[in-house]
Amino acid sequence: MALGDVVQISPNATAIELLASAATANGAPSGAAGLDMNSVRTLLGDIPENGIRIAIISTAGSGTMTAQMRLWAELGSLGWVVVQALNHAADPFTAVAIGETSSDKINYSEEVHAIAGADRLYLEIIALGGTSTAVKGELVIARQ
Repeated sequence: MALGDVVQISPNATAIELLASAATANGAPSGAAGLDMNSVRTLLGDIPENGIRIAIISTAGSGTMTAQMRLWAELGSLGWVVVQALNHAADPFTAVAIGETSSDKINYSEEVHAIAGADRLYLEIIALGGTSTAVKGELVIARQ
């Protein structure tokens, strides 16, 4: 898959690639980085306020793999803002490493809010742990 590719994962849920498989930190967004949400709206209609998840899936690696991630949104004239750090503890802006869900595998998802009006979404890799760890990210939108 590539950035923006759409997959119908069930009759009521769609996954859109938000981050192609990457093995290094990618830094904060700038310019036209990330996923164009207007394209998503053209395909799927309005983005719901609820029922949205970010999924992080390992695509390679071994050892004790971890991924530290942050979701950003571009909001018109406000520019790029942090929506939330994934796997955050008490502070929604401080990412905590996402650990393996089984040996040499990360399959993690987290509900996100306040992205319905975003112009663009960007998934930042802050850090990856393990040996040759690579992850991809998907925006999962559920419909009732």
